[in-house]
Amino acid sequence: MSKTSKRKLLVIAVGLLVLNLLLASLLFALDDSSYEHLDGRPIAPHSDELIRSVVVGQLVSVPIISFLLGLIVAIFINRQEPYSRRILPGFLYTLIVIYALHTAMAVLKVLTFL
Repeated sequence: MSKTSKRKLLVIAVGLLVLNLLLASLLFALDDSSYEHLDGRPIAPHSDELIRSVVVGQLVSVPIISFLLGLIVAIFINRQEPYSRRILPGFLYTLIVIYALHTAMAVLKVLTFL
C-alpha cells in the first residue's frame, strides 16, 4: 500500500473522529437523560465526568479495540506484502469502519431529538 493511500486513510479516520466529537457535543446539549457507571452509580447529564468518559472512549478505547481487530483484518488484506506492512492499513480500515458506525448512530440519535 502506498504512502499516500495510508495518509488518505488517516485523514478519513481523523475526520470521522472530529465529526464524532462534534456530534457527541451536540448530543450533550440535547440529551437530558441520566447515565450509569457499570457498577450502577449514576452520572448526571451534562457533567464533566460524562464528557470526559466519552472523549477518552473516542480517543483511547476505540483505537485500541480497532488495533486489535485490525490485527485480524491484516491477515486478509494485500497478501503479497509481509504481515508487518499490513498491520497499519488493517488498523486504519477497522478504525474507519468503527468511527463510521459511531457517526451513523450519533446522526440517528440526533435526528430523534429534532
